[in-house]
Amino acid sequence: MILPASYKLGTFTTTPQTTGAFKLVAYTPGVSVKYDRFDGWWGGHAPLDGVDATMYDDDAASVAAMLGGGQDLLSQMSLITGRPLLHSSKVKIFTARGASHRSIDMRVDRDPFRDYRVRQALALTLDRPATLKTVLGGFGDIGNDSPFAPLYASTDKTVPQRHRDLAKAKQLLAAAGHASGFSAELTGVSYLEVPQLAQIFQQSVRLIGVKLSLKILPPSVYYGGSAKTTPWLNAPMQLTDWGHRAVPNVVASSSLTSHGVWNGSHYASKTYDALLKSYVGAIALADQRKYSRQMQLLLLHDTPVIFPYFNGWLMPGSLRLHGFEASPDAQTYLSRASLA
Repeated sequence: MILPASYKLGTFTTTPQTTGAFKLVAYTPGVSVKYDRFDGWWGGHAPLDGVDATMYDDDAASVAAMLGGGQDLLSQMSLITGRPLLHSSKVKIFTARGASHRSIDMRVDRDPFRDYRVRQALALTLDRPATLKTVLGGFGDIGNDSPFAPLYASTDKTVPQRHRDLAKAKQLLAAAGHASGFSAELTGVSYLEVPQLAQIFQQSVRLIGVKLSLKILPPSVYYGGSAKTTPWLNAPMQLTDWGHRAVPNVVASSSLTSHGVWNGSHYASKTYDALLKSYVGAIALADQRKYSRQMQLLLLHDTPVIFPYFNGWLMPGSLRLHGFEASPDAQTYLSRASLA
């Protein structure tokens, strides 16, 4: 963020200095935001006079507003609650392929997840194509238990895809001393399709005798607290939503390195750390793929985290909205949009 030399800490929310096409006029936390066109914008003249944004307590309310003509654009939608929008003649869906994803982190420093065979077994229970179809209508890419999404150029796409294999999962569980299964708790965030994914995973692991109880928390609680107390990073198993990144470096580093600030699995591998350092330092794409392949294979073996899928971005808009393109990075760019 570029700020003037005269900027004083804490004044941004009251008198923001920005470089965008619109300027903030009014903001009521949790309710609404109003912007007017900023005529001093370096990019030219925005077609819209301004933007009025409304915040909703739940998806159902925003979907109802969209169907009723009260809104021209939703910043995001869940297929679970927003399915009526897909079939409405009054709505068009703006899409963007992305690397947003959900992760199921297993604490490798706690039983029964200390044993990689247990973690592999749970990962092998998921029917990934069916899961993607159920929660996202197939709009996305199947995950292969690493942050290297198919979207990324540096991903080695020749690495074998993990598929459901219940027989092998049962064998691994038995070899790890859990032939009769075990009980565990999965803590997840109540956001978009995450609760539905938690239920699917619960049903999947039950097929190999694992009894999984679910604890779904609102975002303020799930992500609340300090680094040492937040459920997001400290529960025995966590189901987290991750936003899109242009390259996999941030997720590959922060969530999987030995001292990663967002390492919910508490995974610590000197081999992985060294590979990531080489990957980040590689300039040629061929070298990046060489190191990413080794990281992908290592993570498939160790399986500290399950990456079920990478979800694309769905943004419902009215038929009168033009010049708008969806972005997978959770931002809503309206500087070239118009209403007709």
